[in-house]
Amino acid sequence: MKTWYAALALVAAFMVLGACSTGSDRQRTGNPTADTTIQTPFSVDLSGTEFTLLKASPPMFFYTPNGKPYTGASSDDVILILGLQTPLRPDSAKIMALRAIGDMQSKGLDLHPVETRDRMVGSMPGYEYVGMGQEADGQVHSVYVLATGNERGTYVLFSTLSHRQDILLKEVRKIAGTLRGKEG
Repeated sequence: MKTWYAALALVAAFMVLGACSTGSDRQRTGNPTADTTIQTPFSVDLSGTEFTLLKASPPMFFYTPNGKPYTGASSDDVILILGLQTPLRPDSAKIMALRAIGDMQSKGLDLHPVETRDRMVGSMPGYEYVGMGQEADGQVHSVYVLATGNERGTYVLFSTLSHRQDILLKEVRKIAGTLRGKEG
């Protein structure tokens, strides 16, 4: 596993240590592509995308195109959503997103922003980062990070894409726009 890619998992683990457990609500929808039986503290709409829930390791949830196995290799196309039942402080979204980016850079990914902005996700304030990264061996990745939340929880969506980046990045952004914290 590439060092920078391991950093992505470490950032998620670090955020978990600073927070806590996930919710116990079960998501039930009529959408066959939604994550319908996994306990999550959030919901996302996967309809019209190739992504499906592959693995749940609360508070981390892994989504891949067409259920393709997630091996942990830097060439995997993956969305990882971290859902924490810890309120998001108003100034935290940008800090969390930039910490994830900084950790990937410090571990060897030459990462350059394409777009960064404050973004509302439903009624939740957030910070969005879209960038392009290149490894020492020349492999190029699209990187997407969205940190958002409210008084009920903090949600961080990470994505790294190595294949069909233009198509999959549009899908990742679409999914990110549907991220919602659950009531309760």
